[in-house]
Amino acid sequence: MPELAKGEFQGFTPETIKFLQELRINNNRDWFESNKNIYLNELYSPFQKFVTDISEYMMAIDPYFMSAPVTGKTISRIYKDARYSQGKPPYKTAMWFTFKRPIPDWKDSPAYFFEITADFYRYGMGFMCAERDTMDKFREFIDNDTDKFKKAISFYDHPKNKGKNKFELYGAAYKKIIKPDQPQSIQKWYQLRELYLMNVREFDDVLFKRSLLDLVSEGFIRLAEFYNYLWKVKESK
Repeated sequence: MPELAKGEFQGFTPETIKFLQELRINNNRDWFESNKNIYLNELYSPFQKFVTDISEYMMAIDPYFMSAPVTGKTISRIYKDARYSQGKPPYKTAMWFTFKRPIPDWKDSPAYFFEITADFYRYGMGFMCAERDTMDKFREFIDNDTDKFKKAISFYDHPKNKGKNKFELYGAAYKKIIKPDQPQSIQKWYQLRELYLMNVREFDDVLFKRSLLDLVSEGFIRLAEFYNYLWKVKESK
């Protein structure tokens, strides 16, 4: 792996996308090894620089975040886990970074992420794998202080959260209405079995410029109050 990047993120390149798209077609060790320098220079190195430069904003949101721009800390591995991928293509055709606290159950805790796939890129915040009692506690928080919940999600209907910059609410939901008398604006959150917010974008010029750092950091900061709210939910378990 290359040395830790010092920052100065300038965006990704068309070669970044081309590599992921070609890897999807040629997902084998021979092809990857012959194109490994492209992976290191056009994917891994920009991710390191991106993580380094955005860390200043992320540590202001949560000083407990892991922020080292390395695989296994913030940056995903390109290799699939051999324990679960026998007989399957050995490489992932997407790459991402996460900002999370260094705790064993981080998947049941709120975290931030940015991901590039062969077809689009996306970024957001939420639970990677919320446990049932976590979401039950989330509903309890809403019931106990609905005004505080409304304040925490005020970003959702804010003028900045619209169009191409809009974070949408995602997550499987219960089909049976749990609390029928709630307004729809709250019910869509209350019904969730899992919870995360994402901005999903087609490849655009922003992806290839330093302004991607501004776009993503602004979005992450916009979600900060709700991130802190979710941590209070988590810590109350």
